[in-house]
Amino acid sequence: MIKNASLLSRQYFNGWCRDIMGQENATSHEKRLAIQCLRIFSDVFYKYLSSDEVTSLFLTIMQNFEYNYVLNYNPSSEQWEFLPYYVQTIANLMQFKSFSSSEFYCLQRAVINMIKSFHQLPHLHHDLVIDGIVTACFYLKKTKYFDVFIENIIYQGVVWTCCHEHISKEDFSEETDEKVITIKKFKPLWAGILNLSSNQSYNKYGMNLDDRKHILVRIVNQFVKTLMVLINKLNISVRLKGENTATELEEAYQVEQTNDYAIFLNVVDFYQEIFRFIDPKMFEKCICRIIKHFINKCIEFPLISGFYKLLSYSLKNRQQSGFV
Repeated sequence: MIKNASLLSRQYFNGWCRDIMGQENATSHEKRLAIQCLRIFSDVFYKYLSSDEVTSLFLTIMQNFEYNYVLNYNPSSEQWEFLPYYVQTIANLMQFKSFSSSEFYCLQRAVINMIKSFHQLPHLHHDLVIDGIVTACFYLKKTKYFDVFIENIIYQGVVWTCCHEHISKEDFSEETDEKVITIKKFKPLWAGILNLSSNQSYNKYGMNLDDRKHILVRIVNQFVKTLMVLINKLNISVRLKGENTATELEEAYQVEQTNDYAIFLNVVDFYQEIFRFIDPKMFEKCICRIIKHFINKCIEFPLISGFYKLLSYSLKNRQQSGFV
């Protein structure tokens, strides 16, 4: 009797969640509860439901997910508040089911969209986004997608963060009604992610300290890799203007690629900000290579002050870590 009651309970929750997800008039509370229910019971569903029921449930989740958050990218939609819950649920399901590359791409694309829209979301949703990204990393930790997931969301996230206006323009925006988007709008996102090792609230997901440290190391390593890729990829070369006789450097030279140079300036400011949230000892294995690389860049581009700023911070980081 107990076994039958347990089976009926599983079938009830499975049917109820699917019904709620398919109802246009379901309340926000009901939708949120249904998605969270799927995440919590995913292990049970895969163990005890039939293969046909599991396949049908998975297709329902992916169809809703892909339609609302990949094919129809609209951060102003009322559906957007459920995206972090969907990300957690689908990432959790990947522990129990073999995903295709296209299905993983949908998850990754949705997370990147979530990062892109972070500055548009209400402050109350910021923690939900951070939790969605961190728990997705945790659920994917035991899958083949873990490394590529972190690599892509960090790289794409940093590039998007640095593709906006420079922070210097924020001061001028106070005199007008214009809303200026800068790297500061994304600072709470990255600060929250980098704070995961000391955030014990993730224990409720079964994420212990070792798990959090492992994920953080991968994230920090990818931040360093992304920095190296961007400063090598961006064209920040300057050249003399025509037959200019100006004596001031700023008047005598011009950048070859304005857009690349603007992104580079944001990259420098961005990394100076986020590295403050990282323990300097995490750079012990790579700080010497980083310093050497920035020295070479200073020699190659003596007129680009951004490399001197990055070098200065790297030297300061090395000193703080106590690394000799």
